[in-house]
Amino acid sequence: MAFELYEDGNAVVSRVNGERKDRAIGAFLDPITGDIQAGQRVQAIPVY
Repeated sequence: MAFELYEDGNAVVSRVNGERKDRAIGAFLDPITGDIQAGQRVQAIPVY
């Protein structure tokens, strides 16, 4: 999904094909992906 925020307060959410990547989400997920691939800081998710 892509989020576009405009100065007038409007926001548009659209579906994105695989060619376009959100840099902010990538910056958030890349370190997490690296940790998971390296087996670092990975724990079971608690079930309540």
